[in-house]
Amino acid sequence: MLRPVPDSRTSFASNPITNAGATLGRVLFFDPRLSANARTSCGACHHQALGFSDAVQFSVGFAGALTTRHAPSLLNARFYQRGRFFWDERAATLEDQVLGPIQNPGAMGLRLDALEYKVAATSYCKSLFAAAIGTSDVTRSRIGAALAQYVRSMVSGNSRYDRAFAANGIPSFIGILTADEQAGEEIPIIPRRLPSHPAT
Repeated sequence: MLRPVPDSRTSFASNPITNAGATLGRVLFFDPRLSANARTSCGACHHQALGFSDAVQFSVGFAGALTTRHAPSLLNARFYQRGRFFWDERAATLEDQVLGPIQNPGAMGLRLDALEYKVAATSYCKSLFAAAIGTSDVTRSRIGAALAQYVRSMVSGNSRYDRAFAANGIPSFIGILTADEQAGEEIPIIPRRLPSHPAT
């Protein structure tokens, strides 16, 4: 039995995960038209096969330039207890955070008014918005809400780390984690605020 991990304040009652909402968010997440030149999607830097992270230190933005920060994993964002996002925690909500890379000039480079226009002009998006929200009207806040639902649906489970915890919540890593992984588990994690930075 795994130890329970409560949802943090990053899961808001005003934007609960629904199948239709997360589906819309997934479509938008992998749509390169959300970038200025229609070549880069959110999934271009957050690769599903890599835990929705990137293998390189700096990701490649829409114009071929490198971003100034590493694309972090999006897995289990709904459980992040500090409730703020980006490396410097400048986004107060996940709904705010997901729109940041889209309009960042080094990442996806698309203004939010252009984002609304491009998504609204996509024929199949209208039915997805109608199913998720009850209306086909496209707004930046509804795009952000759908993307946030999809990110909150990215939950890992039954990993080797999860299996190391007994029913009483006391971990037993021997035989499950490697010696290096066990040593890493002993390193204290000290949350700290990083200086504000405009890049993603």
